[in-house]
Amino acid sequence: MLGYYKKYLLVCLFFLLLSSQGLANHGTLRINPFNTNPINTAGRPTSSFATELREALDHELAQQGGEHHAPFVFSGGIHGESPTLASAVFATVAYVPERINQTGTAITYAAVANDVCWTIISADNDGITGWTRVGSGSTGAYYYQCEGDTTPNQPVLPPNAAWLMQITVTSSALATITDLRTMRQHGIDSVANYASLAAAIDEHNDTGDSQVTLAINQRIHVTTSTTVPANMALLFLGSGALDLDSGVTLTMARGSALLAPPTRQIFYGAGVMSFGDGTIDTMYTEWCGAVADGSTNSRAAIIACAGFAGVRVVEYLKGIYQLSGGSVEIPDGQIWRGQGESGQTIIRQGSANTNALLISGGGGVTLEDLEVRGGSGTGDGLVITDPSADDTVSTIILNRVRFRFAGRDGLSIGGGTNHTMYSVQMTNNGRHGFFCGATNVGAHSADQIRIYGIHATSNGTAGVGAGIQMGITGGAVSEYCQNVTTVLMMTTTAV
Repeated sequence: MLGYYKKYLLVCLFFLLLSSQGLANHGTLRINPFNTNPINTAGRPTSSFATELREALDHELAQQGGEHHAPFVFSGGIHGESPTLASAVFATVAYVPERINQTGTAITYAAVANDVCWTIISADNDGITGWTRVGSGSTGAYYYQCEGDTTPNQPVLPPNAAWLMQITVTSSALATITDLRTMRQHGIDSVANYASLAAAIDEHNDTGDSQVTLAINQRIHVTTSTTVPANMALLFLGSGALDLDSGVTLTMARGSALLAPPTRQIFYGAGVMSFGDGTIDTMYTEWCGAVADGSTNSRAAIIACAGFAGVRVVEYLKGIYQLSGGSVEIPDGQIWRGQGESGQTIIRQGSANTNALLISGGGGVTLEDLEVRGGSGTGDGLVITDPSADDTVSTIILNRVRFRFAGRDGLSIGGGTNHTMYSVQMTNNGRHGFFCGATNVGAHSADQIRIYGIHATSNGTAGVGAGIQMGITGGAVSEYCQNVTTVLMMTTTAV
């Protein structure tokens, strides 16, 4: 988890540096030539020294930028098809290398009925030979060139310009638009610059767009389902969070990323998240509102975060996660990981006669470095049960897990097959530390259980409850765990 903190802090520092420099609201650079000199030939400041000095410095920074990157489009820069030669209004922000902020403008192409045209954005204020300028003065940054035939022959890009698109004209209509933009290079943007999260995603959801980090620095209401594209990382800063309406699904496409501190809530509302393969390394239940303070009911938050599609690893911080009002069923195929089984991370059931955790279904679950405490009365710590007769619950792994203070049994297995325990402790439970038998939790026996170190002591009745059959090779056993292999077992009855 320390590595995750380092990665998050480095990204935050990078964002702060950019927000103080690269994201500043620069003035327009196109209205003056390069190398403006605020000192006259006599060596004295000109009458407009302050203005010209700023322009000179801006141009110097632009020229330095040009040595680090090729011209690129930051946003906009493309229009759609049209039944005429007139495009829709579109705006563009580009660096060529100086910043161009072209306001919304339409282009009417002077093309023949069937033609190929090329469109660029340029900082040139005096016109470019062979190119038609759209607009004039500081507002005219669009240029286009039409060939007069249908054979594409891309011209040479003029200096201080960036490609926007190729247009195929058919029957005096803008029939096909080919995107030629080179988009921003590993940029950072903020959702605060847009009307909604969907609008921010749409702005960056371009095939030519390289990796971009979208900062979430306020609570954003998400009302429609949308997908975070593969080229985008969501970075949660300050009080940034997503409030998902009921019925809304925010999907993180494979290749996207989520960066957030593990200690605070970033997901609100009744909507859900869905994560593509490799999108998220670890899910923290704090992101859904869990608090390891020993009193806050974290049951709903744990169920929400663990229930998001695509979650593979759920990590718990140090402290006590209190459950009230019911058990928590662990989804199939997940790894639940704490910070240590000796009291560092505890999942505790606060309701009487209620189990803490339940595994029932396909299985493939691993618990490690956790302590689990069942409810008082007839509450168990962890119950593994098979609701059918075909051993559908399989491959449950318990690694350095301690079961304590359950009203009844610390660990209760009533079905499934191929379960393994490594260094498991059961202490101070009301009845058995480990009960294995169908009479307790289900109608089927468990099969193929491997135990590599179990320590059960100070339990009310027995460390390991009746119903375990060692080394059975087959046969129908309706109320027992069969085919049990033990490498190390230490059990005692109550003391």
